[in-house]
Amino acid sequence: MIGLDLVIGEQRKTLAYEISDETVDTTSLNQITGTCAGDIIPMRIGKSNDREFFLYDISNKISFKEFVTEGSQPATFRLLKKLQEIALVLYTAEENMIAMSSFVLEPDYVYLDDITAQIALMCIPIESRQQETINLAIFFKSLISVVPFAGKSGQIASKKIVKYLNRFLIPGKDSESTFSLEGFMSLIKTMCKKNDEHSGHHSQPQQPLELGQPPELEQPPGLEQPPELEQPPELQQPPELQQAYQPPLSHQQQPHRPAAIPNNAARGTKYPSLIRLRTAEKIIIDKPTFVIGKAKENVDYFIGDNAAISRFHAIITFREGSYFISDLKSTNSTFINGCKVKVNKEAKMADKSLVRLANEDFIFVHVSK
Repeated sequence: MIGLDLVIGEQRKTLAYEISDETVDTTSLNQITGTCAGDIIPMRIGKSNDREFFLYDISNKISFKEFVTEGSQPATFRLLKKLQEIALVLYTAEENMIAMSSFVLEPDYVYLDDITAQIALMCIPIESRQQETINLAIFFKSLISVVPFAGKSGQIASKKIVKYLNRFLIPGKDSESTFSLEGFMSLIKTMCKKNDEHSGHHSQPQQPLELGQPPELEQPPGLEQPPELEQPPELQQPPELQQAYQPPLSHQQQPHRPAAIPNNAARGTKYPSLIRLRTAEKIIIDKPTFVIGKAKENVDYFIGDNAAISRFHAIITFREGSYFISDLKSTNSTFINGCKVKVNKEAKMADKSLVRLANEDFIFVHVSK
């Protein structure tokens, strides 16, 4: 059990880890303190009486345990998606130069944003932790142990996941030696698809915690959210709010089509893409300006199954070798790595950036030529 002390102040709630004489992993530290990604709990270094601490702001977080054990019980589909999100954060950690060993892999220290329900993990960048053995199968099994999967479908899901994890923990004829995050995410993805088909989730968009996206998320970490954060009754974009955006002439001249792999891809051309996490669809970005929205015309990728998406929600622009995303005055906003993109302001996208349009998540994949 990791040693963390809870400090409750007037406006923020903080977890403190005393550094003592331990050597700090500066590479992971720079990534953790320099990122605005919502999947990592904000951290800073503080001093008190010549003692140094890592301080983690959890003012607007709820623990995974609270999420699954208090209030109305989450549906099986949402629980599976949270497990998938946790696996994705760990899977992309090394690419973000954060040591896997720095994550605190205990159910008590897995958190969710209390507004967006986005997973947020805690990292302690200490070199001595790199010597510790990381057993991800045990970690995920400990998460399952606190999840109250309800109903027949929930019990089946729980048993299936435990059976899969036991292959890496219990010797036997079906046992395997190495746990794979890719294999685990593939299992959860398949289970989500089956649950989606049986419960009809495909016809209704998922709402995170059934709470709306707050109107602004740019305040510094630790400030309390204003109380008026209710989801507006209508998620659909009022037409008059987007009259200011006029699609480029190139879009007006072309009929609507879903983004697809272009013909010249077979000749070796590589294009970046967005992976739509809810459906695992790969969206090829093969144009210098690429519009996403639910309008049936003048967009490059049409999202017709999510009322939270605006008619012209966001635009991706290629310039000087880089890709940028801008919000087109959408109702429910655009986010990149947990940070809100201001209207008509560009935010640069890097490989493996997490892009959120309203309540729909995508991963940006930039393939170098």
